[in-house]
This record gives sequence, structure tokens and C-alpha cells, in this order.
Amino acid sequence: MNSIKQHLQENNMTYYQHFKFAVFHGFVCVLAGVCLIIHAILPCFFQTAGSDLVQSLAIVFKKRRRTADT
Repeated sequence: MNSIKQHLQENNMTYYQHFKFAVFHGFVCVLAGVCLIIHAILPCFFQTAGSDLVQSLAIVFKKRRRTADT
């Protein structure tokens, strides 16, 4: 339980804020996976969707890390 509180404090989030953040971005990861699977079957679809979603996640997590550090 202590590690949960520590993680939340390190990220400057309440449990609910962390829950919303993690669930939303989890769904984004699932969406990226679905796009990549469709692209594997039909290469003409979602040509950049997978990489676009991954890049946007990287930006969000880098911003979060900087915000938590301040």
C-alpha cells in the first residue's frame, strides 16, 4: 500500500486522477493495437495511425514526467 501512495505522490495525482489517466491512455494503446492489426491485414488502412498514437502517448508521458518533477 505504501508503494501506491508513493507512486501517486511522485506523479502529483490523486488516486482518481491517476485512474482516469491510466484508463484513458490504456484505451489509446488498445486503439493503436487494433489499428496496427487492421493495417497488417489491409496495408492501405491506418498507414500512420499506430505510430501517430504511440508518438502522442510519448509526448503526453514526457509532459507528465516534467510536471511531476516540478
